[in-house]
Amino acid sequence: GLTTGTTYYVRAYATNSVGTNYGAQRTFTTLVIIPEVTTNAVSNITSTTATCGGNVTATGGASVTARGICWSTSQNPTVNNSHTSDGTGVGGFTSSMTGLLPNTTYYVRAYATNSAGTAYGTQQSFTTQTTVPTVTTNTVSSITSSTATCGGDVTSTGGVSVTARGVCWGTSQNPTVSDTHTTNGTGSG
Repeated sequence: GLTTGTTYYVRAYATNSVGTNYGAQRTFTTLVIIPEVTTNAVSNITSTTATCGGNVTATGGASVTARGICWSTSQNPTVNNSHTSDGTGVGGFTSSMTGLLPNTTYYVRAYATNSAGTAYGTQQSFTTQTTVPTVTTNTVSSITSSTATCGGDVTSTGGVSVTARGVCWGTSQNPTVSDTHTTNGTGSG
């Protein structure tokens, strides 16, 4: 029933009809253990961001000097992977994960660190959403009275395969694939 990371003093004693006598006082300090931390559910999932957090429920007998979440595309992420720093001490916290890839499964755990080491909460997993591809339009060149040349660059697939790409044109602003268009293969680039 001792408290972790606490100094105690102890003496043996003996009692008889004359009184109580004590032995020499000894001292010891109980060991510090790693903190206890839980991982919250992942929420607000988009194609590149998500929110998670945790709750440090016990210090382990020493000050919690760091806490946050860590994530990776591999299971059981640690603070050696991408991670946040969300203060110190006990209690709840919330973190944002940014720079994620679309349509990708990630694993996340809350962590808490004290002088005994780093503890991790239960692993959660989530998959980022897909999104429309990202494309840029090149400058129009080789313009004649009846022809022109143009192209583009698919810089992000949005997390799924690009099944068609090309250029579209019309005499009204913001032409779409409903207007005249080319088909120039698939994929990025």
